Amino acid sequence: MNSHSISDHKYYIGGSLPVNASTYVVRQADQKLFQSLREMEFCYVLNSRQMGKSSLRVRMMQQLEAENIVCIVVDLAGIGSNVTMEQWYWGIAYRLMRGSRRFAQNFDGRSWWEKRKSFSPIQRLSQLIEEVLLELISPKNLVIFIDEIDSVRSLDFSADDFFTQIRFCYESRGNNQNFYHLTFCLLGVATPTDLIADQWRTPFNIGQSIELTGFQLESAKSSLIEGFASKVNNPELVLEKILYWTGGQPLLTQQVCKLVAEVSTSKNPDIGQLVDRYIINNWDSQDEKEHFKTIRKRLLGNEKLSARMLSIYQKILVEGEIKFDSSPEQMELILSGLVTKKNENLIIFNPIYGKIFNKKWAHEKLENLRPPLYREAIKAWLNSENRDKSYLLGGESLLLANKWANGKFLSNEDYLFLNACQENALSIKAEETRILEKANQVLDKAKKKAERIIKIGVIGSMIVFMSAVSLLLWAEQRVDRWPEDEMLNNCTFQKQKCRFEYEKPNDVMGIGGFYVNLITPNSEAKIYWSAQHCHNQKIILGTQNISTSSTDKNYIDFPRFICSFSFTIADMSSGEANRDRIEFKSNYDIDQYPLKLLIGDIGNLWY
Repeated sequence: MNSHSISDHKYYIGGSLPVNASTYVVRQADQKLFQSLREMEFCYVLNSRQMGKSSLRVRMMQQLEAENIVCIVVDLAGIGSNVTMEQWYWGIAYRLMRGSRRFAQNFDGRSWWEKRKSFSPIQRLSQLIEEVLLELISPKNLVIFIDEIDSVRSLDFSADDFFTQIRFCYESRGNNQNFYHLTFCLLGVATPTDLIADQWRTPFNIGQSIELTGFQLESAKSSLIEGFASKVNNPELVLEKILYWTGGQPLLTQQVCKLVAEVSTSKNPDIGQLVDRYIINNWDSQDEKEHFKTIRKRLLGNEKLSARMLSIYQKILVEGEIKFDSSPEQMELILSGLVTKKNENLIIFNPIYGKIFNKKWAHEKLENLRPPLYREAIKAWLNSENRDKSYLLGGESLLLANKWANGKFLSNEDYLFLNACQENALSIKAEETRILEKANQVLDKAKKKAERIIKIGVIGSMIVFMSAVSLLLWAEQRVDRWPEDEMLNNCTFQKQKCRFEYEKPNDVMGIGGFYVNLITPNSEAKIYWSAQHCHNQKIILGTQNISTSSTDKNYIDFPRFICSFSFTIADMSSGEANRDRIEFKSNYDIDQYPLKLLIGDIGNLWY
């Protein structure tokens, strides 16, 4: 093959391919769409960006017009979104009249539109189609292509009437034979429910969905191989490797074919190496057509669904595929182009996406979507295998987290964490209520006894006064007791650490402190401890070094009202003394309520 014939097979990266482009790949969608439109069926092609929708439209218009079918294209993106309803419908009408101008060169469309100001814009559009377009074009057939249909989502008003008008044209065929000569083809990046939710007005349940898939080897080789066939030893094998890396994604496939044709100097090119160097490495700066940036924006730009989409994508990265369930977040993920549906499962579209939007990227982006305090708390809680309650949010922090989560579709991890926070907060509230009720009961009894004491006289009053002073002083003291015998524990080290957790019994104020004594000879260890306050959930952290030679019990004293604590013991032994397992004894003491005991003693003075 000479250089001239290679140049005839130009690869196009981005935008619509020229109608006569030799590198256009005919897919199953081409045949299905052509046959359906030729039979005047309503069709829609809804897919991710840069999947070849516009090139498909250009090719369809050429083929249909070759069969004497009139084609008009209305690009809604060209009308804009910062427009009034009147301007928007006039923009559509103008493009329809411009497309049919060759049938009525003297028709004054602007004057016709202005004379009908008493009608609503959608009524004027309906009249234009029925009374002007169909009459002008008859007896020929007319296909109206509505491109960039997803633009309606950015309008300040509802476009439901527009879609209802399309359905009206289809359903009017029984009353007006001219409507048999008209059909529509809608193209864009959206799901039908994104465009109109009312199933009684939507045209999508009467239309034909055209699915665009990636290029396949058999259908692609006749179009794509010629451009690099003379530069490689085995062109078909090279194309097969290209399709492996791109998944048949049109823009990426054209781009890698162009690299082989214009950049590679090897007869046996390493496609993976070319992809890494010219596409994946520093992709942010090499993404001239903003292909990957568009995917990223689609993933991260949806405030309501982004967290859920990233969570689903993470699961696909780990498991390889997940079951397709038609949920809004899965549909949005498909429209991003990052994943595709295969055999009722969702998979990553191609290895290039998997290397750019990898596990690390997805994890970082999901974390960044969370507020800072919430982010650190859930990260620590998940690292504790969902066990350490000290990291659960409460109070004002929980209120702010719930406010952030409201209206969003979050990941399963987020829901688990928020539910655990809520349950923990309710548990703490119930405990505070129980303590308050018990305290009120004790004070009520004390009040009744005090009233009886007053009747004894001055001496009795003095004794009561002195006892009350003692009561106040004693209430400030703590009465400690050990809840059980000293516990013998052992620790088999995994990653050099072992962890233990304790919670206070229900009938006490809190945990006073704990100690750990090493038993294994010649051992050294470090204690990392964390304690949680019962009421404000404040977390207290600390460390303590211990050894077998310690003479005391290494007691760690807590402030009042500690509900739970945990500690991690890490082996700090050095040299030959370092071991996989040590033994130690530990215990903790608890704070009892002295108030009831004291009031009981005061009362006994008078019986």
